[in-house]
Amino acid sequence: MKEGGGLQYAINSRGGLSKIRCLAARKDPKVEIEVELSDDADNPAWRYAIAIKQEVRGRRQPYLVSEQVTNLKTNQTVLQRPDKDDVKDGERLTQTHLEQISLNEPFREIKAFFTSVLYLHLVPQLLRYPSAFMGSWYRRRSFLESLY
Repeated sequence: MKEGGGLQYAINSRGGLSKIRCLAARKDPKVEIEVELSDDADNPAWRYAIAIKQEVRGRRQPYLVSEQVTNLKTNQTVLQRPDKDDVKDGERLTQTHLEQISLNEPFREIKAFFTSVLYLHLVPQLLRYPSAFMGSWYRRRSFLESLY
């Protein structure tokens, strides 16, 4: 996880919740993400699920609608949010328990997995026509190099 990372960093670095959600989504919907993790494809070990919305007014800050962690080997829900503490202090919903070292101990291997993942967003047009997206210097150089 990047220093100072977490839910707020992940959303803001991608341009906000409106850039993440489906373009066909209605105004101000929630974004839901669910991931199953396992060492063996036939026997998943964990399920991590979150739902995120954005404040309608004010800072328009993203917040959790729900966060759930399930140990699929024991079929036990390890975390279910929002809880009574979240209801008392809504600011808590601006961070996941996954990013909180003092709270993620029972399912820290999920955090370790996410920390190890590298995500690259490959644009199909860039892969098909790379020279169309490069500067004129690159096109000239590529042309000149192809002459040799």
